[in-house]
Formats: sequence, C-alpha cells, structure tokens
Amino acid sequence: MEFITERLSGAIMRSIPSLDLSPISGKSHGKLKLSPEQLLTVIHGRVLALWALTISLRFTRPRLKRGPGGRPPSYADCSILLMAVVQTVWRKSYEQIIDHVKSNPSLAQALGFSERSISQGQYWERRMALGVLPFFSSF
Repeated sequence: MEFITERLSGAIMRSIPSLDLSPISGKSHGKLKLSPEQLLTVIHGRVLALWALTISLRFTRPRLKRGPGGRPPSYADCSILLMAVVQTVWRKSYEQIIDHVKSNPSLAQALGFSERSISQGQYWERRMALGVLPFFSSF
C-alpha cells in the first residue's frame, strides 16, 4: 500500500493544475450555502474532473476496444464524474440526482449535458465503468 501511495503522490504533485484559489467573493463567514452550479464553479469542477480522469488513466490498464454494435457513449466521462460529485455532496440517491438534473437545466448544462439528461441505468453503468481512481483523485 505504501508503494501505491508514494507513486500516486509523486504523479499527482507533478501534474496539479494551476487554479485560482481566491476566496469566494461576497461570502460572509459562517455556513457555506451554494447551489450545485455554484459549487462546480467554485471548485473548478470541469478542470478538476479532467485532471482526475487524466491521472487515473496513468494507473489503469488500457481497456479493450468495444466490439461492433451497440450505441456509442453520448455522455462524457467528465460529466459523469461531476454528477457523482454533486450526488455525493448533496447526499442524493441515484433516482434523486437524476430527477434533480432533469428538473434543473442550468445544472445539466454545468455538468456538461447538452439537450437531454442521462437515465438512471445509464448513469449507474457509466459511473461503475469509471472505476475508483477518478473518484480517489478528485475527492
């Protein structure tokens, strides 16, 4: 386990993206009350998700190419990872996060969904396909 930790920390420290870490403007002291869209903006969600996915690709074996047939993926891995972050922070079930994204077009746009949102089954499958490393890197 120590070998993995040493290897991960070295790779992570070399490739950390530079971000603006200034305090939130207009935020008074006390509880932090943000909408999911504001959270994704404040934590630089898209940059963080792309970085976590890039880091995780360095430590996983390449996957086999898909065979013929089947529908090509219509949702980016980045969107799935950001949706998982929102689901975790707001402690929502799979059904609740799907309904929340479908009912909030601004959140769907912040997550990277274009015209339509993802279904519960597709979200479950895509989230499981990402594996644990992107979540480990981002959280």
